[in-house]
Amino acid sequence: MAITKCKNCGGEMSAKANVCPKCGAKAKRSSGCLTAIVIVFLGFVALAMVAPLIGTRKGEATSNTPSAAVVDPRAKVSPYVFEADDKKDFPKLAKKLGSSWSRLQSVREAAALHAASNEKCDYVEVAEASDRSSKSDIVIFVDCRNGERMYVSESSLGEGVANRFQSEKTVSRESAIKACSDTAKSMTIHPELADMHVWSGSSFSANKTTGNAQVMLNFDAKNSFGVEGKFTARCIFPANGQPPEIQISPR
Repeated sequence: MAITKCKNCGGEMSAKANVCPKCGAKAKRSSGCLTAIVIVFLGFVALAMVAPLIGTRKGEATSNTPSAAVVDPRAKVSPYVFEADDKKDFPKLAKKLGSSWSRLQSVREAAALHAASNEKCDYVEVAEASDRSSKSDIVIFVDCRNGERMYVSESSLGEGVANRFQSEKTVSRESAIKACSDTAKSMTIHPELADMHVWSGSSFSANKTTGNAQVMLNFDAKNSFGVEGKFTARCIFPANGQPPEIQISPR
């Protein structure tokens, strides 16, 4: 049995006694530990009651708030693309493709969805067979509402190639102006005397849909008699990387 001292008279008494047997004073017990135990216990009880509610609300908030917006590519494609073309409306194409016509619709849809999955395309409005198509490899040109165009071949779809838009194939301004200047200069009678106005007399423009670029470049050149003339070179750079088409006219 645990023995303690009475805080009133100092006599010995049982730790469990409520009254001192010597002086009759009531025992004064420290309630700190007991209070702490009670508080902790009540805290656990409260937590046990609230936790399920918190978990439910958190789960509901998570389910109602998507982590990332996922857009179905089909939602970015005009419904007409999923309607098969009629041979009667495209007699030349039908003749060119022959039995390969049966693959055309599936390639159209796949090409449209391929372009629509790229964030640069806002909405596919057109997806039709290109004149580049052949019986062995159908090619579809896909036009987006924002002016972007992509050529998608049947073979590239089979190989999983990430096709690029025409705007991504456009030659850079610097290289186009230099190439135009060099080509125009080489066409003069005295190239070493030609004065190309690269900085003050040139302009560059590009067509987003076709990917072609155009350079207009002024220059001065002398003829065989030493007479100086003023000219303008117009250079067209195809997006397919072929050499530029150049026209020179007096100004």
